Amino acid sequence: MEFKVLECEEPTLNCFCKELKKEGHGNLVSIEDSRVKGSRSIVMGKIVNLATSLPETKRVVIIAKEVLPNCEYGQKFKAVVNKELALALTKFSPETGDRLAFYEPVIYLNPSFEDKNKTGKKLPKYVVEIGNENKKCVMWAAKKQWPKTAVQGMPSNGVRGSQENIALSNKPSQTTNGFNKPFCKNLQSGVVKNSKNISAEKDIRPETGPSSKLATKQTRSSTQQLNPCYKYKNLTDIKLAALNGDFNRVNLFAVVREISKELSKTSTDKYTIICKITDESLGNRSFDLHFFVADDVLLKQIEVGDILRLHRVKMELFNDDVDGRIFNNNDIVIFKPSSMDRPLYATKNFQLTDAEKTRALRLRNWYKKFGNSITQLADIAVEGKYQIFCKILSKSIGEGNKMVLRVTDGSVLNGLLTSSSVPGESSPSSSVTDIQVQGRRKPFDMLKAGVYVSFPDIVATRSDALRLIIDTPSYQILDDQNEEVIKIIRRISELENPGDKVRTRTHGAGPESSKAPATSNKEDATKINLQTAVVKLVKLSEEECKSGTSGSQANQEDTTLRTSRAKKRRQENNLEDASTVFNLSYQDNTLNRTEQSNKRVRLESVSTELGEGGENGPVVATAMVDEEATPQNGGEKVSNWLFHPSNSLGIKEKLDTDFDELDVDMAKTLLLGIDQDSPDLAKCLTSMKKRLRVFLVDLNPEPEADDLDLVSGYCFSGCRQIFLYSKLHWKTVDNQDFPLCPDCIQTNQEKIVELMLMMELHVFDANGVHSSILVCREHAEHFLRCSVQEYVEDEGLRRSRVRLLTDYSVKNTLTASITPMLDVTVTIIGKLLFLIDTRLKLPSSP
Repeated sequence: MEFKVLECEEPTLNCFCKELKKEGHGNLVSIEDSRVKGSRSIVMGKIVNLATSLPETKRVVIIAKEVLPNCEYGQKFKAVVNKELALALTKFSPETGDRLAFYEPVIYLNPSFEDKNKTGKKLPKYVVEIGNENKKCVMWAAKKQWPKTAVQGMPSNGVRGSQENIALSNKPSQTTNGFNKPFCKNLQSGVVKNSKNISAEKDIRPETGPSSKLATKQTRSSTQQLNPCYKYKNLTDIKLAALNGDFNRVNLFAVVREISKELSKTSTDKYTIICKITDESLGNRSFDLHFFVADDVLLKQIEVGDILRLHRVKMELFNDDVDGRIFNNNDIVIFKPSSMDRPLYATKNFQLTDAEKTRALRLRNWYKKFGNSITQLADIAVEGKYQIFCKILSKSIGEGNKMVLRVTDGSVLNGLLTSSSVPGESSPSSSVTDIQVQGRRKPFDMLKAGVYVSFPDIVATRSDALRLIIDTPSYQILDDQNEEVIKIIRRISELENPGDKVRTRTHGAGPESSKAPATSNKEDATKINLQTAVVKLVKLSEEECKSGTSGSQANQEDTTLRTSRAKKRRQENNLEDASTVFNLSYQDNTLNRTEQSNKRVRLESVSTELGEGGENGPVVATAMVDEEATPQNGGEKVSNWLFHPSNSLGIKEKLDTDFDELDVDMAKTLLLGIDQDSPDLAKCLTSMKKRLRVFLVDLNPEPEADDLDLVSGYCFSGCRQIFLYSKLHWKTVDNQDFPLCPDCIQTNQEKIVELMLMMELHVFDANGVHSSILVCREHAEHFLRCSVQEYVEDEGLRRSRVRLLTDYSVKNTLTASITPMLDVTVTIIGKLLFLIDTRLKLPSSP
């Protein structure tokens, strides 16, 4: 048996972990993993309570909190130390907060854990026992903090340390592995560990006694003195002073507007990053700030929107402009917008006055309001980043094979370079300009002439003239009832016809609605209608369904009903209309009214059973059975047309997030790019829940080729593309494997991807109406009844889930007498269905 007291350089769990690894006995694992693996496992914990200590019986009982391999806390457990190890631990004089580690301990369930007669606090689930085994027993211990006067090998007790430095991640996507587990780095919530430091809650206040050299009274001017030790300047004054030859180091507050160069390493082993910062004095203009520091502990935490407090920034003149340089982590303090009271810093002597807190809050509030402001094209006169609303006049490919969007918002341009009007458009050239698309063109393929769009991140840049560019695929197609769109229509009309009264368009009215192709005869019209998915949003009452209201009658009332619904939604500001019913139909002129009525009545009986409200629940009515897919008592004839994109089931709901031609690949990119807290996303995923019964035709990707390809990697911090698991690159760091983006690797960038379950279900219902249902992220995990980590690591579970999916597939049950149907709940965005709140039925046990 062996008892070792570890002396750590710093009083942190990270340092204790490193010392344990140097011992070379085994791997740090959780209690759960140690029970499974056992061999060469080390369980680590922090003492939270000393239960009993009986030296005469050589037994010490301790309540400890488990410390996981990533330095986060786990569950509490009961530690029982016996024999010689108990005597050694008693001499160590354990205290609350001290660290303990056990090599290959015996772990079993606590007998009192589920004792119903026990009351009070929740008891630990597991007991970790060591010292009774015949095999070699090893135990390590370390004090929470070593006193400065401690003699090597003989630490004294009783000195309380500063707040513990547990590695927590404010944003897991910045330093994560494939399963969102943070690295074990020196980062604390409120404290970034670079050397021995103190927590943000215990700021060292400046001296105030008679001997203090600090002035007791400070005057305020445009150069605001927030911290008595430092004078802060705004960025405009700093640039003007530098242009006049004053290159003295300055202190400033600023907000990160853009990260123009990602974190990298120089030839001199310095970590560098370039940010564009701004403040109220600069507005839409930016100021380049270069960081050159010894380690990346702070730099990797910087994100757009963060507030920076910077000291001793060096000014330099470069390309006839001024930029800043900062060379020490101790001069950087980061305020996260969501946690302003817990700044991140690396200095040992951190100070933060109330005035500095107020300055940081004011800057955050200004930037939040500034970022949401809408700018007319006429008001863009200087370089910067803007949010605009405009109308697309045309789309073309210009020089360098780059896409060019010709746009207008009806305002007369002052600073921007104007473009010629588009043939067929009457907008004056004085209100028309071009937006050049930088990078991939595919995300902008759905933009067509006549649509109204909002761009949140348009960049104005000047070469020979002031031009607009867009380098991020972020935009939103707007409904013609949007408030800003109505203003644009009014301004354009005033330019075209000065003095005329402007008529506001409603849904289905206006120039766009007249662009449908003209047909010469009934046969051509029938062919077009069969090829195009036409959707009508109507509200069907139970009486209308039972009386067999025809599709043609619903068509006549379509425009009026939709317009009144839109007006009601705007007034109530509530888009969650649970009574909405979608009448999804192909307008086939060859079907007579009786046939349509019969189909609707028949489908009502099927759909009502699936509705959440029983007979009073919403009804999903479909019509038109295609001749190429006819039900055959459970064995369906599957044709290639089911998988053709142009034949997707047409579904359209007029929301601000509507996309008329949204394909599956674009849906994945857009949906994953939306913030999880976005009101648009929440609105889409809650306002249109529908339950259906469908046959599963096929699954994409095909799991039989590679079942791991049901897992995809999303490059959230780089190219924002999605890749199958088999295409990912991998990198091993500290015995942990991290998935990397294969495209970013080609440009010498290592971007970690987020692993998620993602698949596309090709389905059709009992009437032959087909569609694709996209399943991703937590909805896919809920559907398959397992996490992405469990799916990847457990081969048996993975095979069982793939087998279960293929059992539902029509092509695998053509010879069976009955084809099983899936009960699914979907939500509708654009023309696509997304699976939610659905779980696969597991086979019943024999």
